[in-house]
Amino acid sequence: MDRILYTKYKGPAAKKLRTSVSSALPRPLFSAGKFLGRIFIILLVFASAGGAYYAYKTLSAADSFILKRVAVSGNKYVSKNEVLALARIETGRSLFQAGLEDAKERLQNNPQFESVAVNKVLPETVEITVKERFPEAFVGADRKFQISAAGFLFPSFKCDIVGKKLYVITGVKLCSAEFGMKTGSKELQAALSMAALLENAKSPFLAEVSIIDVPEIEEMKLVTGDGRAYKIGEGNWDEKLDKLTLLLKSLNERCSKIDYVDMRFRDEAAVMFKK
Repeated sequence: MDRILYTKYKGPAAKKLRTSVSSALPRPLFSAGKFLGRIFIILLVFASAGGAYYAYKTLSAADSFILKRVAVSGNKYVSKNEVLALARIETGRSLFQAGLEDAKERLQNNPQFESVAVNKVLPETVEITVKERFPEAFVGADRKFQISAAGFLFPSFKCDIVGKKLYVITGVKLCSAEFGMKTGSKELQAALSMAALLENAKSPFLAEVSIIDVPEIEEMKLVTGDGRAYKIGEGNWDEKLDKLTLLLKSLNERCSKIDYVDMRFRDEAAVMFKK
């Protein structure tokens, strides 16, 4: 028999209200039905995970998902064969066991690529998409390395760059640790800035420049294909290039006899002719 708890209640009839003690006691956190329901959900999750793993293993072994083709896109200067050699993805094995993450890492370690994507294309293809770094100039007289506008050093592309003149930057001391990274060399950054100015100058006289020599920024000089040197030095490059263009235009027929022009003086230029 339930015990009786008496409480006072002032209502219209001013009578005592009897309340069952059982209704005032705390209720359990959750009922047995809810507990069993949660256990069922947990078991269902584990079963789904196990089913997904089994499905993955089944697909991995299926003959219909054997890798038969590796496609390459986005490359313009690095050949498809070079990309495939770097990726080292073997055909004839399961598409799900082709080691695509390792292939992507190997490609990303090549500084010639700015970005790399390696994706499965069901049922039998892997697609490699690369974005190459565009070279702005060669670095070193041997032209083994190139540099992008952002300052990344990488091995030179084996093919010719069509539609753009690449200057050769010489005189700069390179550290092997910089290869594949963004250079911190002030001389290389200065040479890149000069290359951009020369490209936009649109002067037939400056178009003959092929080498930017920067042993030090104060000693920067521009060298033409036939050996003429234009000593530019540091700072005020726009003004110096304009004055150099006017000077060469005035000399015109004698330009081929110039040994060097020194533009490092404030208000004048020194011209030395070949003997």
